Amino acid sequence: MSPLDQHLAWKAVDPDEAKRVMRSIRRQQRHLRHMDYLDRLILNPLGAGITAVIVSAIVALIFLITGHPVEGAGIFGGVATLASVFAAGKAIQKKRNSTN
Repeated sequence: MSPLDQHLAWKAVDPDEAKRVMRSIRRQQRHLRHMDYLDRLILNPLGAGITAVIVSAIVALIFLITGHPVEGAGIFGGVATLASVFAAGKAIQKKRNSTN
């Protein structure tokens, strides 16, 4: 039985089949786009590093503003360390990729 005949036979049983299939395909495509976006933004090590630095800097600023300068400075020091680790990792990765 050809695909067209199968489709027509199934359409006789369920007339909304094509709409459901297309809706499912659109939903899957949207999901894949979202996952690609998340992969580039968050799951990428550089994106994760930038996100961590931004969140940590915000927390440090909150500590500084609320009158806890020692804790805020400590968090800023951690942010600087974290940023330097990610920058060094990126430089090492770039160097490895250029030698291959």
